[in-house]
Amino acid sequence: TALNAIDHLTRLFSLRMQIDDREVHCDDEGNVRLGIRVVEFSELFYILLASLRLYCKHDVVIMLKLLQMFDYLLQVPVDIQEHHEAIITELDTLVTDAKESIKNERDLQAIEEKASLLRDHLNGEEKSELED
Repeated sequence: TALNAIDHLTRLFSLRMQIDDREVHCDDEGNVRLGIRVVEFSELFYILLASLRLYCKHDVVIMLKLLQMFDYLLQVPVDIQEHHEAIITELDTLVTDAKESIKNERDLQAIEEKASLLRDHLNGEEKSELED
């Protein structure tokens, strides 16, 4: 199901966040001999989330699960701040899609409240309650 897929993607994204977008190999004297460029995290995250957003933009349960994934990933310590910025961008995009697609006020309110809690958590306020 989509919920299980999101759980697996969460684990994979958390591992990918630990990898730099560029890999450099040097010889014994420190000269760069090989540089490997992989798909940047932000691009990978966008591509995968775009299809999930399209699939789930009318499903409040899946949207809330994605917000839970964002919460988890933003707690993963990283050396590359751009990875967290990519997650924040997708958070904003998800909320925008929800506002355009979800007609039920109660469902939309639940998404907006969870997103607000996540933003508060990012700003150093109370511990996130997204695990509920």
